[in-house]
Amino acid sequence: MRPSKHPEVNITKICEAEYGVARAELEETKLALEKLRVALNELEAIGTKRIKSLKSDGLEVEEIIRKLRAQGLEAPSDLKRRLTEVASAKALAEEQHKQSPERLELERQTRETEALLVTASQKLSSWEKKLAVAKYLQSQREQSGHHQLGISEVRCFETLAAARQVYLQQVPLVLHLQDDGTIDKVSCWFHVESEGCPTSKIEGTQKHVIQEVPSDLEWIKELETFEDMPSQNGHGVTQREGVYLVAVEGSGAQRVAEPKGSIAKKSQPMIDKWDAGLLRHAPDFYSACYFYVQSSKEFYAIWPKKIEVADISTERRPNGYGNWEDYLSVKNRRFYDATDLFIDFKDFNGSSEEPWPEQVKARYVSAIRCFARKERLFEPRVQRLKLEIINQEVGVYWKTFVDAPWAKEITGGAVIMLKHLCKRGLETPHIWTLDYKGHYGFRVRTRDHSWITGEIYCPPSALNRTEPVAAEVVYLPASYGGPQIIKVGDAAIYVGGFERD
Repeated sequence: MRPSKHPEVNITKICEAEYGVARAELEETKLALEKLRVALNELEAIGTKRIKSLKSDGLEVEEIIRKLRAQGLEAPSDLKRRLTEVASAKALAEEQHKQSPERLELERQTRETEALLVTASQKLSSWEKKLAVAKYLQSQREQSGHHQLGISEVRCFETLAAARQVYLQQVPLVLHLQDDGTIDKVSCWFHVESEGCPTSKIEGTQKHVIQEVPSDLEWIKELETFEDMPSQNGHGVTQREGVYLVAVEGSGAQRVAEPKGSIAKKSQPMIDKWDAGLLRHAPDFYSACYFYVQSSKEFYAIWPKKIEVADISTERRPNGYGNWEDYLSVKNRRFYDATDLFIDFKDFNGSSEEPWPEQVKARYVSAIRCFARKERLFEPRVQRLKLEIINQEVGVYWKTFVDAPWAKEITGGAVIMLKHLCKRGLETPHIWTLDYKGHYGFRVRTRDHSWITGEIYCPPSALNRTEPVAAEVVYLPASYGGPQIIKVGDAAIYVGGFERD
């Protein structure tokens, strides 16, 4: 399923910009804290000076009273009153200094700024680590060439919810096709290196019957109607909109054949016929698994520890012509832990015990409707029909092809000759039934004593048409001068070519 386009950003550039912002914020916070501490020290000095002055006054009075008592004299009442007044003034000054709104506000701002300084320091340290990882991964991408190591560009989303929506649109889903043509389970695949993935029974009791294109009718998969339908000649895997239909045998996991020298891996549980490179056919899914969210200014990854890197170097080797050339050397391929840069996105991490998101359910339900058919398209035909009955079944489609206007898309020599001979009434096609209802073979004699051979297919529900075919006749392009397919309404004509006697 191809998602709508999303802008991409360079990871290193984002990290460099955010590192610069974090560094500036740290310096700004340090300066602000320094100013607050200066203002607080100045206010502290003013209050302390006044308190010290009153304390000094009280000590002087106490000294006078002490000397009078030493002489056996009673201190005058006004001196005692003065001592009391100074003590009261000092206590008031201390309380006023302690409870000063200006001082309390400065202390509050200082505490907050000190906390901001810690946060700013942590933020700078975080972006410093992210920048180091980003530069390393970008250098891996730039140096590795076609090996595609590391990562440098990621998709950009405004919110995490928007990124999640795109991710769930592209998580490969696997429908399990049983031997009897039914689907009863669905799996959600997250990574080609995973040992398994969550598998769930499809809700409901209805059997979803999938029909396979017979090997003799493989050519109809060139038509849009049948291109996503599984084939008897296929490798057990077909897909539509990122939902894969995989044939299974039994329920045990088997070993997947690996190249010599590699470590054998277990295939996905419940899937035995498995395309080991399945997800490599879904590049949009990979690009959706690494992204940047503007609102949080964070990078996210489905597998932050699964970014492949290697030891990359350039080696000079003789080229066999007496000269030396530089060759790229990639050794020790391995997974790199990039959790310093990416937040592990575990919004839906594949636990079969968790409820599956409705968006995921909607995708596989929609895919089942595409794969399954209400009618049986390939019903075996056990009786050979006479030509007049065949004409009743598909004659209107053949006549529509013959009478249709010529078009520049008619490129195959066999098609040109076939249409020419039949339009002028020089030859009549010999048509016979094949193994399935709606499937016919034909041959037409040419002037040079060769035969034009081909096939016709019409879905059973569209046979025995009596009214004219209003749809335009469409000529599908032939590959390198090979067979050409003509689409006539619901039917299709396959012109194979010339056959010599």
